[in-house]
Amino acid sequence: MKTALLLLLFCLPAMAQLNIVMKPTKTQFVAHEDVTIGLSITNRAGKTITLKGAGLVNWLNIDVHDNSRNLLSYKGSAPTFKAVKIAAGETVQKSIKISDFYDLSRYGNYSIVAYVTLPGDTNEAVRSNSSRFTITNGRVLATQKIGMPGTATARRYEVLKFNGDKRADIYVKITNDYTKQVTSCQPISQIINHSEPKIAIDRSNNLHLLYMITHSTYVHHVVTPTGKISKRNFHKPGAYGDPRLVAFAKGDVKVAGTTPYDPVKARKAALEGKKLSDRPNF
Repeated sequence: MKTALLLLLFCLPAMAQLNIVMKPTKTQFVAHEDVTIGLSITNRAGKTITLKGAGLVNWLNIDVHDNSRNLLSYKGSAPTFKAVKIAAGETVQKSIKISDFYDLSRYGNYSIVAYVTLPGDTNEAVRSNSSRFTITNGRVLATQKIGMPGTATARRYEVLKFNGDKRADIYVKITNDYTKQVTSCQPISQIINHSEPKIAIDRSNNLHLLYMITHSTYVHHVVTPTGKISKRNFHKPGAYGDPRLVAFAKGDVKVAGTTPYDPVKARKAALEGKKLSDRPNF
């Protein structure tokens, strides 16, 4: 009892100096997508504090445990973080992509906690709150193997639909078809839950997606074999036929059955119209 009380009293000064709040950007992630957390640190020490590493000791350590409470090991060497100076009463916020140094490709539930080491020789550390997130999978809507121009390698597109955090999202996952290594997995956009995207491949092996984000608005996305989003256009349904992707004989892919739409111009026109309508009639 005495030992526990002394330990608690020893930790109280450190606990009073910093307030640390840590939260994942989402509660559910698709396997292989970037897993990012937000970290907020508030200085309550009454003076400026500089958080920095000393030798092999990092000022910030982030622990991740799997569903069996096993502590995950780093994929490589331990990450290092730049020094941070925090004035008295100031709050700094950091966004940290923890999937860069932890392998979070396996399905399951994970818990995460951060420790901030205070400056000085005591190596006192302040603990953040504990948060949880889940790694899961999406429903595969389409898959297509493609060759990489100028190389002997091949990659595979997978278009996924993921229902999580009260919304539905479209993902594009790209895998090296020989090594099975995932080279890219990213959310493209929110989609109306009951709709399915239209998919086509052009002559450069770019992936074209056409899908609904509202009941009257479509988005045309183009994703390259390296995972880069090269184009994003908005459309409204046309006067005839349903919106669709049309593949031509030479390999071009075009959007048909729609009218191009610019949401920025539409919003500006709506605001200008509202200002005119606000004028009194004489």
